Amino acid sequence: MNEAATPATSQKRRAWPLLTIIISLALLAAACGSSDDDEAAAESDAPVADGQIAVAQTDLGDVLVDPAGLTLYGFTDDVDGISTCFDNCATAWPPVAGGLGLDAALDAAGFDTIARPDGTEQLRAAGRWPLYTFAGDAGPGDTNGQASAGVWFAVAPDGSLIGLDGDQAAADEPADGGDQAAGGAVPVETELGPVLTSAAGLTLYA
Repeated sequence: MNEAATPATSQKRRAWPLLTIIISLALLAAACGSSDDDEAAAESDAPVADGQIAVAQTDLGDVLVDPAGLTLYGFTDDVDGISTCFDNCATAWPPVAGGLGLDAALDAAGFDTIARPDGTEQLRAAGRWPLYTFAGDAGPGDTNGQASAGVWFAVAPDGSLIGLDGDQAAADEPADGGDQAAGGAVPVETELGPVLTSAAGLTLYA
């Protein structure tokens, strides 16, 4: 004959199902937490999309800008498209990274990258001008570096340097020994001797 169940025995039998439920809930919570942690880790490892070079309106007209909206410049000392701006120069005129993307409005064929001596890459426009920002520009729209020292110029969307126009300089030269042409230079005698002046009578300088 089976022994009669005592109160203590009945209490133990009721405790087992409750303990099983508690353990199951704990395991489920742990599994969910692990899944959330793994998902967060996967998101943190996801590559961050590169910014893009774009076009913005400034007081100089349309210019190339970096992802922060800062005006991009070219350096006329960069002969043959090779950067000559290093050390202190690169601190004042930070080179633009070569890994940046391009806005859809820009012709990708007009841009390439060059290698710098430190192993980094720099973006170049028109196969001629390595690109830089200027430390003196505080924010989007600033063009404080324009014509700095006569060698730094903002870059237009087509890769040309704004304000550096060889064709215009050639047009200012006197034609046929200095004879006056419509809208051309005019030789005038002054206290300095013969000088060239514009059609409006203003002295021309080189």
